[in-house]
Amino acid sequence: MAPQTEVVDYGAFVADDFTKWSAGWTWTWNSQKVDPRDSSTTPKSRGLSGDCKPQGEQTPQLSPREAYIASISAAVPPAGLSPPPILPVKPLFTTEYFEVRPSPKGGLGAFATREIPCGTVIHREQALFTGTSMEVFYLYEQLSPDQRREYLGLHEFKGVGGHKILSIFKTNRFEFKGCEGAIFLKSSRFNHACHPHSTCTYTVNRKEKTIKITALFDIKEGQEITISYGPYPANLPWAYGFYCDCPSCPPPAVAEEEAKMLRGPG
Repeated sequence: MAPQTEVVDYGAFVADDFTKWSAGWTWTWNSQKVDPRDSSTTPKSRGLSGDCKPQGEQTPQLSPREAYIASISAAVPPAGLSPPPILPVKPLFTTEYFEVRPSPKGGLGAFATREIPCGTVIHREQALFTGTSMEVFYLYEQLSPDQRREYLGLHEFKGVGGHKILSIFKTNRFEFKGCEGAIFLKSSRFNHACHPHSTCTYTVNRKEKTIKITALFDIKEGQEITISYGPYPANLPWAYGFYCDCPSCPPPAVAEEEAKMLRGPG
C-alpha cells in the first residue's frame, strides 16, 4: 500500500506569493498605467508598449533594436523579491518503493522514493491480460471501462501498429516465448537501459501471468529505476521508437546503420 501523502493547498500559496511579488511593480499598456492587483483596471490595448519596472524607476531611452529585445524578454523580479515558486509535479502513482513521474529520458519513468538495497523485490504485478497481436482487440473488449482508460494511457509507438490499441500492445508487452505477450500496467512505466546500466531485472511467470522486478544493485533515493528491453540496442528504434542513451551505446547515426544490418534488405 502506498504511504499517505500530506495534502498542500498550493493555490493559496501561489496567490499569496504573487501578491508579494507584484507589490513593487507597475505595468504600462500604451500610455495607461495598470496596477496588476486591481482587477477593475482594464488595459485599452492588447499590445504591451511599455516596460515592467519597479515603482520610482525611470525607463531608459532604448534604441529600436534594444526596445524590440526588451519587448520580447521576460521581466526580472525586483531586488529582494523571489519569483513565483515552481510547483512540484504530482506523480501518476506511488508504490512502496517508487513513484512514476516525468523522466529526462522522455515521457514518464519510475523513480526510487527510498534507498533500495540490492536484491530487493521492488514490484510484483498481475497481468492485465495475455495474448497475441491477433487477439488484442478481443482482449481489449473484455476490459472494464477503468481498465480500458488505463490501457489507453500507456505509451504508444505508432510505427509498430496502424491502430492505437494494437500499437500500445506492441509497445508495452512483455513477451513470452513465441508471439504471446503480457500487459502489466505499472511495470510498463519502467524505462529502458542496457546492461550493465539498468538498475533492475525482471522475470515473467507465464503460468501465473505475473511479473517480478528485482534490484540488481543498490538504488539511491530519487534515482530512475530502469530495466532492459532486450539485448540488442539497435532494435530499439523500430521496436519502440527511440535510441538508447546509455554511455556504452552508439550514437543514433551508428545505431541506425546497425539496425539496417539486423533488419536486412527491404
